[in-house]
Amino acid sequence: MRQPLKTVSPEISIRNTAKAMLSERIDALVIKDKSSGKYIGIVTNTDLADLAIAMEINPESPQLKK
Repeated sequence: MRQPLKTVSPEISIRNTAKAMLSERIDALVIKDKSSGKYIGIVTNTDLADLAIAMEINPESPQLKK
């Protein structure tokens, strides 16, 4: 069975992205631009670990924009 595509805005914080993945029990989310409606990327649980831990980025910052 197909599942609907789960998306997030590039303005979402790293913490809220992780919470969304945890609550949906998924390992990746597609990043969708609100204004254009276009898909602009993908973020994985490994990306979150790299951003928040290895790069010591504040998990409250909206780093999905970069």
